[in-house]
Amino acid sequence: MKSMLSASLLKAIPMPLSLGGPDARIEVMNEPAEALFGVTGVGRNYVTALRQPDLLDCIEQVLRNGQSGSARYRNNNGA
Repeated sequence: MKSMLSASLLKAIPMPLSLGGPDARIEVMNEPAEALFGVTGVGRNYVTALRQPDLLDCIEQVLRNGQSGSARYRNNNGA
């Protein structure tokens, strides 16, 4: 039920968003995130799905400190 509600909320937001669970696996991705990261991201550990050091460092800092952070994801063509 929680994942269904989360998926519905994320689907309404036009920017790429994903939701990670307590086991560090991606539980939900909206369509823009699936387009960016690939539809196989759900169920994978966020480290293996995202695979970018700057982004992963930011996520780890947020998890460690509980404060917001900012990082850029760069796709294969450098965008």
